[in-house]
Amino acid sequence: MIRQAFLCVSAGFVLCVSQAFSSEPGDSAASASFAAPISEIQAKQPEKAKDEEKKLPDTKLPSDIFDPAILPTTEASAGFMPQMIGDFATYFTFQRVTVTGTRTTTSTQSMGTSENVTTVTTTQNFTTTRIVRVPISSLGAFNIAENESPRPQDRVFFTYNNFNNLQGPATGSTAPIVNTQTTNNYFGPVTTTTTIPGIANPNVNLNREIFGFEKTFLDGRASVEMRLPLLQQQSAMDLGGFSDVGDLTIIGKYALLLDNVTGNVVSAGMVVTCPTGATIPLLDGSEFHSTLLQPFFGYIWNFDRFYIQGFHSVVVPTDPRDVTLLFNDVGADFWLYRGAPDRFLTSIAPTFEVHVTTPLNHRSSDDPLFAPDLVAITGGVHVGLGRNSTLTLGVVTPVTGPRIFNIEGLAQFNLRF
Repeated sequence: MIRQAFLCVSAGFVLCVSQAFSSEPGDSAASASFAAPISEIQAKQPEKAKDEEKKLPDTKLPSDIFDPAILPTTEASAGFMPQMIGDFATYFTFQRVTVTGTRTTTSTQSMGTSENVTTVTTTQNFTTTRIVRVPISSLGAFNIAENESPRPQDRVFFTYNNFNNLQGPATGSTAPIVNTQTTNNYFGPVTTTTTIPGIANPNVNLNREIFGFEKTFLDGRASVEMRLPLLQQQSAMDLGGFSDVGDLTIIGKYALLLDNVTGNVVSAGMVVTCPTGATIPLLDGSEFHSTLLQPFFGYIWNFDRFYIQGFHSVVVPTDPRDVTLLFNDVGADFWLYRGAPDRFLTSIAPTFEVHVTTPLNHRSSDDPLFAPDLVAITGGVHVGLGRNSTLTLGVVTPVTGPRIFNIEGLAQFNLRF
């Protein structure tokens, strides 16, 4: 009995298997439904293989590790661009400097014959004054382009400037003044020669530290900023050296265009420099210190790895004795390197800037207050550190005369929050 049941089960199993894998016409509906999923799975296997091939990572090493296309894009690509460096030092006023002169008197006495001639020479020293050009550094960094971006930002910052051999244009004071008078008395002629030595304009070194902050509002489209300068000016002359707090500068800025995708910005605003520093003395004994109003507009425009930025402004003083200035500042920057935001070194951007300062009045060197036409070039590099800080190093030199300084070295640090 058991043997017969086993033979029946075995025959039924063989019959089911043969029907399931049969492809002949006239197969049952059950066999067709069983074969269909297998055919679908076989059809999808090539597509799955192709997808897996697409997902395989490319292990080829990049040929240029500084190529931004192969590195993660951070906020530096659109939402953040390093600031402009700036360049403006100061302008100049007349001041009197005390010098020591000599007065030489030569008397010739004749007693009737040529053998009896006596010559007596006496020399006396005396003090007097000469007029020289002295730099006015109490204004501080009031040019809008000094460590500034057209984009409103939340940041605290520090700037250090060193101007080497800061000197006003020549005034003719370098030539000595010599006056000779000859008179006759009973004994013979008396010649008196008075000499006042020449003196060059004071040659000073200016150190300037600026502490400031900027805070945005209106969803980042506007900001208010304050700059406080500390000044140290060294010179061999008493009138050329001092240490003081400079003028406080307040800046209001509004972005007319703020494209967070491309990073392009167009902004405008007003700079107000308050007379909190030392006053400016004049030759007539009076003093003045005007408030400076400086409307401006600025921009950032991106071209892939390059971008340009600039400021254009007019400085209008509240006192007509002060100088009205036109500033044109333009810079070109290049993203040499952009890395991930979690790295210590996140970006490197060399920069080249041109700064043109044009006085609109008081252009004569005889004016009590004088600012020369000046074109200066700036070269530097912005180094991104971490997610939100930038260290900038730069060098500035004038390229037009008179060269009011030889070279300027600077360092800037910005911490965004």
